[in-house]
Amino acid sequence: MIFGKDAKVNVETLLATTHRMTNKTANTFELNNSGSGSIINLGQLAANNVYLIGRDVLNAGDINSSNGSVGLLAASDLRVIFDDAGLLTATVLSNDLFGIVENTGNITVLF
Repeated sequence: MIFGKDAKVNVETLLATTHRMTNKTANTFELNNSGSGSIINLGQLAANNVYLIGRDVLNAGDINSSNGSVGLLAASDLRVIFDDAGLLTATVLSNDLFGIVENTGNITVLF
């Protein structure tokens, strides 16, 4: 998944993932990706909460969070839980040490 250099996203909560998502309960999801799949941001992402989840994640653009929560996660199998404020807790479910997270862009977090 690529957010190109001219991309501009402005939403309440942004969860971008290349993983298959299985809903376990109202706020709990399991994310699985045994293959490849990268998230690349070259644009401008703005939200209260921003989460990019893939086998590999690259931010070379701008990420702005007005609620203080940005997550760049690289793993094949995860469990994510959202609280009522939209904040995410992630648990890696496998011993996957092959994913790469790289930030060469800007991340701005306001509280």
